[in-house]
Amino acid sequence: MRKLSNVDELPKFDLIAIHGIYSWIDEKNQSIINDFIDKHLSSKGIVYISYNTKPGTDAFRPAQHIIKEVVEQLTSHIENTDDKIKATLNWMEKFHTTDPAYLNAFATIKKRIDTFKGKDVNYIYHEYLNDNWFSFYFSEMAKNLTPAGLKYLGQSQYSDDLEVLNYTNEQIEVYKELPTPLKQDVQDSMTNTQFRKDLWMRDANAMSSEIKQEFIKNQQVILSVPYELVSLEIKGKRLKINLSKEFYQVVVDLLADYQPKTIESLKQELNFSDAQIIEIITVLNSIGMVALIAENKNCEANQEKCDAFNKIVLEEAAQQHNLKQLASPVIAEAIVMHNLVITMMIKAYKEGITTQKDLGQYVVKHYIKKGFGLRKSDGGVAASETELTKEMKSRAKVFINTWLPFFKAHKIL
Repeated sequence: MRKLSNVDELPKFDLIAIHGIYSWIDEKNQSIINDFIDKHLSSKGIVYISYNTKPGTDAFRPAQHIIKEVVEQLTSHIENTDDKIKATLNWMEKFHTTDPAYLNAFATIKKRIDTFKGKDVNYIYHEYLNDNWFSFYFSEMAKNLTPAGLKYLGQSQYSDDLEVLNYTNEQIEVYKELPTPLKQDVQDSMTNTQFRKDLWMRDANAMSSEIKQEFIKNQQVILSVPYELVSLEIKGKRLKINLSKEFYQVVVDLLADYQPKTIESLKQELNFSDAQIIEIITVLNSIGMVALIAENKNCEANQEKCDAFNKIVLEEAAQQHNLKQLASPVIAEAIVMHNLVITMMIKAYKEGITTQKDLGQYVVKHYIKKGFGLRKSDGGVAASETELTKEMKSRAKVFINTWLPFFKAHKIL
């Protein structure tokens, strides 16, 4: 990283993303990242950074220490990584049956360890068994980043900044007049935050009315999930709410044909104000229901790159079943494939298999070949090839009616 930071030919970057790194490297390498940002972020560039957060993460520190020591001292004779983790979690479970007093002091530990079951062992190793395991108050992170001329924009997940979802009226009264670093620390203490994903910017100023008008006039949007799967539920740290259909559902309905529409056209169609339509699009984008259309300067090149990437993902997903994102050249973002059945039907459709019957049979053959079971829509398990065929035929119909128009609109198919 230091060598890269000192390369004079590197351009200035408009976006630097640092995810799952800062809390797991030593202070020397953290300083190198800070220097890289200082040297190579453009004048109006944005930094995305995620990190373990105090006080929430520190409550798990006693268990993290024991887990790491158990792996190093009690499982050194075990070669298989999966078996190492399994043996460690079994030991922790036995340990916790003795009712150790630290569980009373740190009530979230057992619940957090329970979430390890079913998680990828590589994630567990990275998250909890790294030699470096740092957590930060927001104010500590601010001291690291402000020397590079950065100003705090907000959390990358918009719902994390919506007060009504995360804080009581009494809590808001306590922190509302506080300066930003202290305010964020107090808020994180109120919600016992364990992980933050923040956005920082150089030369961060409020959007002028002229820029706002230009954005509304030109920016197009599209649904980022099939219309039938749109959810208007938004969840915070304190509660979850259903968004008003009067304002949000009507926007979704106008986008149901998957044709890109400018924010301006939506505003005029619904007779909303600038502030209303920007708020609605921002919220729908933050909960993954609506995406912004990417600039089409290199449309053909982007399509070719996405097609090549998606081809590799589909081939790998058919074997590993842990790859769930395809690239959309329309929004320059990932589209999530909800399950292996959808993945296999996309693959089949790209191979020229397009009818409901043939799509279902394609997936049936794959499941039989791999020896997979399948949980049916009614919650049961397909116990025979006949049941599997019937279930896949039903899912192929859903794929054709629900997913196919969506994937075509995003130029994945």
